[in-house]
Amino acid sequence: MMFYSIIYLLTIIIYYFLARYYKLYDKPNTRSSHRLKTLNGGGILFPIAFILPFFIELEYYKYISLIIGITLISIISFVDDIKPISNFKRVSLHSIAVILLLSHLDILSINILYFIISFILITGILNAYNFMDGINGLNGAYSLVTLSSLLFVNKSYNVVPEILIISLIISLIIFLFLNFRNNAIMFSGDIGSISIGYILSFIILMLIIKDHNIKWILLLGVYGLDSVGTIVLRIIRKENIFKAHRTHFYQYLTNYKKINHLLVASIYCFVQLSFNYILIFKTDYMIMVSYFSLILLYAITRIKLEGYNKLFIKYN
Repeated sequence: MMFYSIIYLLTIIIYYFLARYYKLYDKPNTRSSHRLKTLNGGGILFPIAFILPFFIELEYYKYISLIIGITLISIISFVDDIKPISNFKRVSLHSIAVILLLSHLDILSINILYFIISFILITGILNAYNFMDGINGLNGAYSLVTLSSLLFVNKSYNVVPEILIISLIISLIIFLFLNFRNNAIMFSGDIGSISIGYILSFIILMLIIKDHNIKWILLLGVYGLDSVGTIVLRIIRKENIFKAHRTHFYQYLTNYKKINHLLVASIYCFVQLSFNYILIFKTDYMIMVSYFSLILLYAITRIKLEGYNKLFIKYN
């Protein structure tokens, strides 16, 4: 593990100075949840942490379609961090990367319907995950909670080589040193948020297939609830759901209620970690009751804090 730690530490140090030299800053705009120019693209660590173990300890040729997929989606995301690219180019390469992931899992041989559902689900996770980078600590900490839970579950199900998860956890801890701060030194950028969403989609889908149980998608249940809930509210308000916005609940808490970013990130992580305990150790009935209770609590809290008119009629 020391080898990977040193490699990723050196990588982020080198990238830090390169990003400063080439002025790779995330500049705040009207949708931003921050006000200071911050170095962007620190999430370059995540695809590296995923790919490197394949070439050092594993038989990389068995995962070639997956490696190509994560490479494609990381490159287009990094380019998007540097300069805006067309939605067509971005969506096209994202779609190719997702198809490569599903091809590796041979989903199409199971059922064409499973393939379509999996494609839509992963695409949704990628888009949803991309919003989190604007809140200091949320992207990295939430991913760390999910991967830590997967590391525990993987001991029983042997879904992926353990080194893959450990390598990613190391990269997240190093990144969080720069990001889990009131004034973040660096954001993960699209390359980080999209790539980690892609990687988590792969591992969770592998787990679902191996255990024949859809419940494992709830390892992303808290953030998924916020994302789906926000989409439903935007549809009710007759907004264009494909247009950029900042109406997720965590964005409301930081932007309007002025609650500290790190506190909001910690709350999301604590709730997800608590639910993961139920997901792993309790019965399906207890899981269902707990998640429906979480949905109810989420709905009541949003309505109480944001108000009926703001949520269902017009969101300024």
